Amino acid sequence: MPLKRYVVRLFALVPGVKARRRASGAKRYREQVELARQAKDVDRLEELRWQKQQDEIDEYEWEEIQFTKRLVGRAHRLKVEVPDRPPRWEAESEHWSVSQIHGEWYLTQKGITVVREAVRAEEKWLRDQRAQYLAWAAPIIGFVGALTGLIAVLTRNR
Repeated sequence: MPLKRYVVRLFALVPGVKARRRASGAKRYREQVELARQAKDVDRLEELRWQKQQDEIDEYEWEEIQFTKRLVGRAHRLKVEVPDRPPRWEAESEHWSVSQIHGEWYLTQKGITVVREAVRAEEKWLRDQRAQYLAWAAPIIGFVGALTGLIAVLTRNR
């Protein structure tokens, strides 16, 4: 992958910038295809189609890798179990797949589902735990308020 594309990917791009970059790439692709058609260069057309397909695969895998990193990071923060990666010599498993271009692991759809369900269950449990404390907080605050009001009334009459 060219260095410029790699550097651009390191920075979080706002959706508008990303969309404009994709649109300019699509425009450049169409222009090159048109030039190849006018020159009747079949090899160049095939090369452009293959390059576009590789770019789409590259973009898909990069987005999957980034999503996997965020999801696995969230799971680790919550101390949720993440499916184990297969040994390096295996290219895929039920929950993991390795990127052909980047060489990094990313979760398959089934793996994403498993991790998401575990994260949701843990977050629900944490919410329920907080709700138990909040259930006690309301009556205590009410009691303190009533006690403060009673003290204010009693000291005012003196």
